Amino acid sequence: MRWAIGTALANCLRARSSSRSLTRRNLPPDPCWRWDWPDFSCVSTICRLLPNVHRLAAQPHTITRPNDWITVRICIRIRHMHATMDETAAMRMLTLMQLSDSALPIGRHAHAMGLERLIRDGRVQTRETLREMVVSALIHGAARSDGTATALAHGAVMAQDLAALRGVDARLDLLKQTPSAQAASRRCGSRLAAMATTFGAQALLTEYAAEIAAQKSPGHLSVVSGAIAATAGIDREHAVLCEMRGVASMILSAAVRLDLLASAACQGMLAELSQHIVKATRIALRTGLEEMSCSAAAGIEVAAMRHARDDARLFAS
Repeated sequence: MRWAIGTALANCLRARSSSRSLTRRNLPPDPCWRWDWPDFSCVSTICRLLPNVHRLAAQPHTITRPNDWITVRICIRIRHMHATMDETAAMRMLTLMQLSDSALPIGRHAHAMGLERLIRDGRVQTRETLREMVVSALIHGAARSDGTATALAHGAVMAQDLAALRGVDARLDLLKQTPSAQAASRRCGSRLAAMATTFGAQALLTEYAAEIAAQKSPGHLSVVSGAIAATAGIDREHAVLCEMRGVASMILSAAVRLDLLASAACQGMLAELSQHIVKATRIALRTGLEEMSCSAAAGIEVAAMRHARDDARLFAS
């Protein structure tokens, strides 16, 4: 019935548009005609509207009475809801949200990229130094490694090239400088690969996930994430953006649990870092396979290596 109302009104709007545009701006300025929409989703309300809609569609010049304008307003809203809701795009967005959800059970929350050691050494003690660490991890670390791996993995799946996907995974494996970083990326990636079919069934992704399970491919998180994103129809740019945001979110989440930052302040800083996340995404997108490089954030890498030798620690890396 909603479709019938929208279709009927569309004809009405086309016929009426030459004389007057039906928009919020030129509706009669009566203060009692608020834009607080009634509950018109119930069948009884729609049924009451249908006679008026068909009459207005057949005789658009009769839109003069207040009740007619109310009918027009409600129909515009219903039609707008139908016109803007793209189910395919909505499913892609939901998948992207799920991939970036901290509740995704892949173990990413157990890693801090050396932040715990940096705090113990007194190098990260304030909001400003934490922010500098996250920016460094993004721009000088993850952008040209994990970010680029996500972009290239996405392209390999779109091209249905399993060999290229393996190549990206192997290349990233060589660029992980510390055993803890390599193990963390592999462990999280293998857990995500085990859930790959949840996000969409595709022969190439299924075969790749099987290779990871059999330990024939490293299965780094960023590579698996890019492959799943491509399978789900998510844009390459959005997939990389999700990966870069995940790096920032992981460090800030660790900062909260290490009592360096309050939860509300964490969200505020994540919002402030948006431009750096976008910048890291752009770097990743324009970097090729041969241009991929290991992290240049030496301080973070050294802290991660020292952290791996600590007896008492909260995070795995």
